[in-house]
Amino acid sequence: VVWHDTYGQSAALRELAGELGERHAYTADLLTDAFLAAYKAAPRLRGAAEMEHSRLVNHRVVAALLDSPGFAELHRETVGDPYAAAMAVLAQAGALRRMLDDA
Repeated sequence: VVWHDTYGQSAALRELAGELGERHAYTADLLTDAFLAAYKAAPRLRGAAEMEHSRLVNHRVVAALLDSPGFAELHRETVGDPYAAAMAVLAQAGALRRMLDDA
């Protein structure tokens, strides 16, 4: 619910979803997952075996975000704050583009 409200209020998130969606499938799901990874206190990444094959690229991208050196520090600032979590997704837009292109 928080994601849908935030997404509905953020033209920048919708623009990013549209841009990424032109080149990659399931990017709306990817942005949702990236937002929730930043927003939730204890985000959990499901195992790759639990994922639909079509979503494995998203799984790899979110795993890379969670494992990135700056994520823990960023996460301390975004937990429970939908605005901060949305800003974190937007701040990671370049990295998301690169990871999707590389995948």
